[in-house]
Amino acid sequence: MIVNMIYRLMVMISMQDYMKPKQIHVYPPGAQCASQPCQNGGRCFDLPSANTYHCACLGSYTGVNCQTKGRVCSNDICCDGALD
Repeated sequence: MIVNMIYRLMVMISMQDYMKPKQIHVYPPGAQCASQPCQNGGRCFDLPSANTYHCACLGSYTGVNCQTKGRVCSNDICCDGALD
């Protein structure tokens, strides 16, 4: 695991904004999934342009981090929001 990385960032600012404090977040590739947020075998995909991630859940698992087990239909009949 890489802990220390140096990034060079160039930002253009106007003279009136020169002395105002700036907060810039830099996420290296893979940073969003580094903490392995996806549960129950879900696969994590970094979305660097949005500074977030997406979990592709397995089976009937749902939720942002695949944390919720859905109901599976029996005999191919689904009802009450069950998952097929």
